[in-house]
Amino acid sequence: MSLGLHEKCLQRLSERIAERLPNIEIKNRMFLEYWSVMLGGAADTLPQSKQFKDTLEQYIGEMPVQDFVYETVSRELRETQKYDSES
Repeated sequence: MSLGLHEKCLQRLSERIAERLPNIEIKNRMFLEYWSVMLGGAADTLPQSKQFKDTLEQYIGEMPVQDFVYETVSRELRETQKYDSES
């Protein structure tokens, strides 16, 4: 499902997420620490209309940017990494 976001909005959102990615903590090369995926206001770059917020909440959750990034990175880790009890 496309959200129809303006190109500049997508760019700002991508920049904000990219700034925060180095702070995300991963255990055993596979498991994200959910609390570390706090994205410092990245959701503020999204349209603030009630209709848009309701749509995001319906499809993703109450914290759509954080949940989307968490699920996307978690899936990538599961598909590309092997468990390492030492890291």
